[in-house]
Amino acid sequence: MIDCLLANWQFYACIALAAVLSFIPIIGKFLNVLNTLFHESAHALVALLTGGGVMNIKLSADASGTAQTKSKYWLGKVLTSLAGYPISSLTAWLFFWLIKVHKVKFIFYIMLSLIMINLVLWVRNTFGLIWLLLMGCICGLVYLYTNQELQYYFVTFCAGIVLFQSIYSAITLFIISIKSASKAGDAKNLKDFTFIPAVIWALLFVLISFWVAFMVFKTFPCITS
Repeated sequence: MIDCLLANWQFYACIALAAVLSFIPIIGKFLNVLNTLFHESAHALVALLTGGGVMNIKLSADASGTAQTKSKYWLGKVLTSLAGYPISSLTAWLFFWLIKVHKVKFIFYIMLSLIMINLVLWVRNTFGLIWLLLMGCICGLVYLYTNQELQYYFVTFCAGIVLFQSIYSAITLFIISIKSASKAGDAKNLKDFTFIPAVIWALLFVLISFWVAFMVFKTFPCITS
């Protein structure tokens, strides 16, 4: 029981630290780009899986991003636009599950692989390239030169950043869709493709992000062990 309580305390501490640091100037923006990486990469991967292509991805210093993709078919356009928010949320869930089953090394493999793919194939803007190089170096150094405990804290912190930002960014999109639907990014694109109001799509993203967060807090780290 003591070990379980300690694991829970460590989990909540990492989540809280990730949430707090997200709002600190410069450091927070740098960390938040991690969620942007998964979000924009989701658009790119779904575009490829649905027979489309990827022209480029831009990662910006304000933690925003864009993925320029092309799709031949209507369904591909819809699925590509839909992918960003849900997949970034599900990535956080996957990371926490891997932590729970003691497969931390696979999180490093996923992060380093995605960083390398973006570095070689998709990202071309200066900040994006610098961020990928720095984050790749950090991940590589932590994986190669630290012990299992520090690796656990690192990946839990990274998963916490993605989880928190997936919720925060979805809520932000929902607010934007209410105030000005034409500026609502993915929700606006989905509205153009489906004629379903942007606010409905944004609300769906919020609900998915909260559902994923609920499932994470329900099962991690050892409640059901």
